[in-house]
Amino acid sequence: MSTSAKPSICRICRENCGILVQDNGKEVRITGNPAHPISKGFICFRGKHFGNVHYAQDRLSHPLLKKRGKWVKISYDEATEILATKFQECKNKYGAQSVVFYKGEALKHQEIRRYTRHLAHGFGTPNYISVRSLCHSSILMAYGMTSGF
Repeated sequence: MSTSAKPSICRICRENCGILVQDNGKEVRITGNPAHPISKGFICFRGKHFGNVHYAQDRLSHPLLKKRGKWVKISYDEATEILATKFQECKNKYGAQSVVFYKGEALKHQEIRRYTRHLAHGFGTPNYISVRSLCHSSILMAYGMTSGF
């Protein structure tokens, strides 16, 4: 792995702060990029420590399926087939609108929202929700009403 710092942007939130990333194959070090025109080297606590997630011992690195009370490693192809079969069974038995696609907040991958919504509509359901649907919008509204929009 490269040990020189590579410039990038943090994707944890929509601020997209400039960061420098160093990966030595055992840990990822993230620091603020002083050359970034907006964040100018600033990086929040989450961004600074996000590198810890990459090599975390408890991080899931492959699909798991529970069989006879134990988690068993399966391939991505198997996992995809199981999901597709279950989705199709629900669609056939109850209709496409019986399925809802939910996107949680995973500290990065902002583009997943678009992919998940596209998947839901391709499946035939308008039912797409996210943390914004459940609580985030009310947080923004309360902040705006308290502090001004």
